[in-house]
Amino acid sequence: MHPSHWEIHPLLGIIHVVGECSTCDEYSAHIITLKNSDLPDTDLNNALHTLWKSRFESYSDGVEEGVRRATSVGLNYPPNFAFDAGVEEGRRQQQARITQLEAERDETLALAADVQVQLRTLKTMIHHAGIILKEASPEPPSSVSSSTAMSPVSYANPSSSPHVSCSATVLLPNTSRHSPTSPASSTTSTWAKVSPSLHTSPMSSPSLPPISPATSSWTAISPSHARHTRIHTSTKSTHSSSTPASPVLPPDQPITRRQHLQLSLDGNDPTMPNQRVLDALRELMRRAHQGDVAALNQVKRLCREAHATPSEHKTYAQNFVLSEWRNPLNSAPGRRPVLAHDNGPHIINPRIDDPVAVWFRYFCVYKSSWPRGVRQDGHGQPVWSDLSASRTFARLRPSPETPSPYRIEFVASMTKLFTTRGGYELTLRKEGYRISPTRDFRPFEPKENAPITTDTVACHFSACGVTLEEACKEIEPWAIQYERKVEVGAGGSVQI
Repeated sequence: MHPSHWEIHPLLGIIHVVGECSTCDEYSAHIITLKNSDLPDTDLNNALHTLWKSRFESYSDGVEEGVRRATSVGLNYPPNFAFDAGVEEGRRQQQARITQLEAERDETLALAADVQVQLRTLKTMIHHAGIILKEASPEPPSSVSSSTAMSPVSYANPSSSPHVSCSATVLLPNTSRHSPTSPASSTTSTWAKVSPSLHTSPMSSPSLPPISPATSSWTAISPSHARHTRIHTSTKSTHSSSTPASPVLPPDQPITRRQHLQLSLDGNDPTMPNQRVLDALRELMRRAHQGDVAALNQVKRLCREAHATPSEHKTYAQNFVLSEWRNPLNSAPGRRPVLAHDNGPHIINPRIDDPVAVWFRYFCVYKSSWPRGVRQDGHGQPVWSDLSASRTFARLRPSPETPSPYRIEFVASMTKLFTTRGGYELTLRKEGYRISPTRDFRPFEPKENAPITTDTVACHFSACGVTLEEACKEIEPWAIQYERKVEVGAGGSVQI
């Protein structure tokens, strides 16, 4: 018998369903019997109380604070203020915890992707990096010439027999500095041709250069140059030989996080186009669409960094990523993306102030970017009213540059306001706010040391021209779905 059905019991924790596991059944009977005994166990009751407090501490703290305020002398609060305060405090702390876990998850995924990239780079460098294979020669060349010709790269076949003897020609830049007595006083560079045997002893064969992320460089190589790989070095020595530095990555390898950050700094002016950087980004996007998970994670990280950069500080490469990147159609969590069809529709990423119709067409094609709270109709398309409310919220919420606590507090107050039927209208009447006759959508700007309440959100929405009909027919149904996604996401089944 292999028990597989589990449940979360508020008192007993995670246990098997009754009748499936004798161990869990005995444990449950033991705890419940002692709890209901005529002579209760004091230690057991204390432990159960501590367990309950640790699980509901955030909520209970909010309730206690609400009771304190409601019973304070001179303060007139509604009878249900304690309950509302507890619920609001619990939601706020829950949302803050979710945001923290999301940040830790993204950082862990990025780190794991970098480790995978470095592992692949290490394996590739052992077999391929900078090595040009040719027929074995009886004697290695003894002269160093600056006009050594490069032959096409013929990568070693990993499946070939290890007993076949061959030699490798490694083209290294030979940088040497003349002595003070030498007629030439400047640094000269030549290409050294080294042909070690792949089957010589370790003492007689030069070792491969160590892999160091700080010294590695990567350049985008076009297909016409994919057959040639050079090992670049900048070391200086007092003799004619040179120490090889880290070789360049082959064109079929993804770039690491440190390398892609260097792309935006390449060139004299980062706001001007750089063809090498653009080619590298196109290659990275192509690899991501072909199913390379590491490349996909790198592109998504680039997009997050570009979105978080203010418009006036964005580099040309960041604007290029935002305008050209399209999520794979099946890049949902847990699935490996594959190459999208070239004959499919190609829609540019909409801007934040574009009409709802533009966003509707975009989400009909790129469903992996579906916004939270937007339902799907019978044809697999976004519900128009939900999408309209989602775009209204996107334009009225705080800007990405706003500190995270303010944005979290705004979302919590917004959901509390609009998940209550008629809450927007009641708040406007209670506070005397008037709806602006002109629609002027702008991000919310919080005030320092000022709490963001439902009244604050209602004031901002009314000042931007959000009507009562729009709130009743669009925003309130969407807010209910939005809050439902947040609650489900706290259980780990929905990505938010």
